[in-house]
Amino acid sequence: MKNKLFVLLTLLFLLTGCNQSKISNNPVEEFMEPDPGLYVELMPAIREYFYLRKQAMLLNDSTDFYENYPDLLKDVDLAKGINAETKFFEYTHSQKPFDGNILPDFYERMAVKQTETETQVLLHGIELYLWKNIHSEYDEFGGEFKIVLFMRQQESGWQIFKTDEVTLDEWKSFQP
Repeated sequence: MKNKLFVLLTLLFLLTGCNQSKISNNPVEEFMEPDPGLYVELMPAIREYFYLRKQAMLLNDSTDFYENYPDLLKDVDLAKGINAETKFFEYTHSQKPFDGNILPDFYERMAVKQTETETQVLLHGIELYLWKNIHSEYDEFGGEFKIVLFMRQQESGWQIFKTDEVTLDEWKSFQP
């Protein structure tokens, strides 16, 4: 058992090390930590997205969410995690959550990739909701997530127009 754990930890260490060197070798094409100015610019829009996402969950009403993000109702591809919020809301509603916490950069710092027309923001965080189970005990559901928010700057600030959440099928092979 200790040998398997050692091998697993060694593989994780090597994979993490390889990923870091890949980022530093080709910074133009890869996600990178944003400079402080960009971070400060993006955070209000990111906080708003997760606040409205949480409210949609807790209130079982996604109206405000989709009024702010109408593009997320288009081009939905559940198998790839593209704009999959509606399915997420439907799936988790049965638990009847009444409180929640979302920490978008719990596991890793935010990373960005920019082009002339958009900024992609990679977040690796945790999303947990409180509910009462069948024994009326407080319990949590949710967990770790990786999501790419596709954003563009508009007169009113940054707008999220597409999301790509890493699915379970993509998780092991995910390379931003």
